[in-house]
Amino acid sequence: MRYRIDASPEQLGTPVVEHALLLGAALGVLIGVVLFAIGRRGRVMWLTVWSVGLVLSGAAYLGAAFLGHA
Repeated sequence: MRYRIDASPEQLGTPVVEHALLLGAALGVLIGVVLFAIGRRGRVMWLTVWSVGLVLSGAAYLGAAFLGHA
């Protein structure tokens, strides 16, 4: 996307609100748990590892948000 040189921040659009980020992190945790179960049941190591990473990163963001650090 291209921006005009003389564009002000008000003309660029609305920024992402914190609620959308929290929803994305919560969905990441839920999807990660489901994918972890699928990976364990199907004995797919890469899916299991990636889903654990997804759960941990989502939980870390939610924890930081609720503690007021994000």
